[in-house]
Amino acid sequence: MSRRNGWFGAAACAALLIGMTGAARADYAVTVKSNIVFATGAINAHSVPDTRPLLLDVYQPVGAPVTNRALILVHGGAFESGDRRSADMLDAAFYFAARGWVCFSIEYRLAGDDPPAPPPFSADPLFSAVHAAMVDTKRAVRWLRAHASEYGCDTNRIAALGHSAGAYCVIQSAVSDEADYARDDGGSVPDQWPGHRGKVNAAVEVSGGCSNTLSEFDPLDSPLMIWHGDNDHTVPYSEATGIHQRCVTNRVPHRFFTLPGVDHGTATWLAKYDGRDVKEHAEEFLNLFFSLKISLTAGTTSVDLSWPSVSNALYDVQSTPDLRASFTSLVEVVRAVGDVSSVNIPMDLPVLFCRVRIRSGQP
Repeated sequence: MSRRNGWFGAAACAALLIGMTGAARADYAVTVKSNIVFATGAINAHSVPDTRPLLLDVYQPVGAPVTNRALILVHGGAFESGDRRSADMLDAAFYFAARGWVCFSIEYRLAGDDPPAPPPFSADPLFSAVHAAMVDTKRAVRWLRAHASEYGCDTNRIAALGHSAGAYCVIQSAVSDEADYARDDGGSVPDQWPGHRGKVNAAVEVSGGCSNTLSEFDPLDSPLMIWHGDNDHTVPYSEATGIHQRCVTNRVPHRFFTLPGVDHGTATWLAKYDGRDVKEHAEEFLNLFFSLKISLTAGTTSVDLSWPSVSNALYDVQSTPDLRASFTSLVEVVRAVGDVSSVNIPMDLPVLFCRVRIRSGQP
């Protein structure tokens, strides 16, 4: 066999391996583990200071191939109410777990807990709760990275989905620096689960906002999906357009779904865009980053690799001469400019196997 044909055969196998990284589309039974403590939260800042455990529930697929994908779910409720077992969070948990994801639905401290917070958040009980919710969300991400092996999760495949107040939390977990919302007193070193990153690798925000922290966005932020009704009377639609514009300006990979005439809450969660609801679009969006499906076309002098992508996403095309070795050689860096990205690999390069790896939102 000629060197060219040998190289092509190996390249084809590599592309096939990459294309099969995602779980097959199937519905699995789901088991639930409840009331797992992921952190301790300070409460009663203006009375008798105390603490309480912060809990989460785990939804795991039964008999699914190991996909390593994890999804943290953060409920809404205006930072004053809400529950990790609300109807929308249960809907998302069972939907994604049945498709091979491990889901973690979390709680966070609310205004009634009277959590401590640094200035200027401490000036208002509701703002203190907003700060605490951000802290608790990033604590949950760090906890998951510390316990990822127990649940078969890849620390580089952790996503978050939040609705309303929960969307504010997941946006911050996707774009804020590690030093932000690291602890209640505003310090930059995490007081719980230090040594683990609190930034998710991708996020889906439903009817959220972050107008007071738009400066947090930068080009290395995690991919973000925005889902918002343009008739929202609770969180103005302008919040969504502001996030979208920041993503455009900073070249953050994102998709923006506008729901015409839709208000806040259940209406947004149940709304459909092009015949599909938020869960279906979120699944597709997240799989673009966590389960790349590569197509290969071979010519006489080169091989073309192509894959679905999101504008502004940054991909590393790496190579190795032996699958037993690491993919350490960088063939090319590709920045997506549309819904499909591609790269041409000349046949005369001294490589045998190639892979594509998403860089945005990765360490």
